Amino acid sequence: SVADRSGLLQVLGASDVPLTVERIAELGRLHPRYVLEICGSLACSGIIEYHEDTEQFSLCSESAQLLCHAKFPMAFGGWCDMVPALYAAIPGVTAAMRTPEHTTGVPFEEFSDWGFARGMERTNGPGVTSQLVRKWLPNSLPQMAERLSLIHI
Repeated sequence: SVADRSGLLQVLGASDVPLTVERIAELGRLHPRYVLEICGSLACSGIIEYHEDTEQFSLCSESAQLLCHAKFPMAFGGWCDMVPALYAAIPGVTAAMRTPEHTTGVPFEEFSDWGFARGMERTNGPGVTSQLVRKWLPNSLPQMAERLSLIHI
């Protein structure tokens, strides 16, 4: 989540070559210490690559497509918002489990406050938009789809 929200992943995803910690920090206007720590963690988990011989980091093009390109139909970046929101719900869900005498839970608006709705939009929005334009409108409203295709944005 920090790598996503800070722009670190976008810096790596925009580069065609591996980058040093100093260069990542410069391009992203980030603190080098945190760049090193977060890149080290991401490399250990296999999300980004570490090039030991040059002490540089990179993000392969496939991962960049999933993590950095917001309009890609299979965009994954929204999970960086949703997972922390789900973790934030743990205390409320635990408390609800411990009150069997009545049904309680975590109100959805709290999930939204924690970023869950933003994550859902980032994750599902591009795919829904893609399907809407390519399949749903042409199949259900062909005349509307034809009229919209004439608009060049």
